[in-house]
Amino acid sequence: MNTRISRRRLFRVTAAAGSGGLLAGYLNRSVGTIGDIGTPPSALASSNFIILAANADIPPIVQQPAVLWPRICGAGDLIGVPPPAAEYQSLQGPDDLASVAGCPAYRLSSPPSGVTLEGASVTRTATQVVVGGDVQYTWIDPPTGRKLGSLFILLAKYYPSPFPLWEDDIPEGETGLLQAVSYLPMPGYIHLWDTEYQLYWIEDGVLYIVFADRAMYPDPEATAALLVT
Repeated sequence: MNTRISRRRLFRVTAAAGSGGLLAGYLNRSVGTIGDIGTPPSALASSNFIILAANADIPPIVQQPAVLWPRICGAGDLIGVPPPAAEYQSLQGPDDLASVAGCPAYRLSSPPSGVTLEGASVTRTATQVVVGGDVQYTWIDPPTGRKLGSLFILLAKYYPSPFPLWEDDIPEGETGLLQAVSYLPMPGYIHLWDTEYQLYWIEDGVLYIVFADRAMYPDPEATAALLVT
């Protein structure tokens, strides 16, 4: 049985729980339900990613992570498997995250006017295993102080492998695509919709995902060019 919900919907659901919840919901959803032995992937893109049809179960070729992402604000419960308890710690910025996580943490080299670094965070299990973290940017309208958009740069040290990406169903009246791209720090994928996009790549065994509002950063390739460690 397929328990997957759309990545686009999951982005909106778990963002309400904060970026830690975003990570927990996203990665635990990717664990999902393993299909029958005879369920083939629609395309094996590389040793790092596997591309699946919109309604496909995860095939047995996908290996589960050694550590399940912990529960944060209930987001980790999306797959119906109780995940471990979490410890979520706020940090000053990407340097602190890199130090705690023991791997590079990406940031934007030159955010445009109105876009500020909100901070970073690290997520641990109750046994103090660091599973990942995030760097957070916010776009504020100066005259009103109203939040216009967000950008998260996430890193995960534990994740399903190869990492599954679905050719999601596109809501009526919208457009979207999933395609391989070469302009990321490592070859990866973009999931692009009308109002937001997600960038994925794996570098030195760490999964990175960028979640961005298109109103804030309309050009994914230009966004990727700003990513530095």
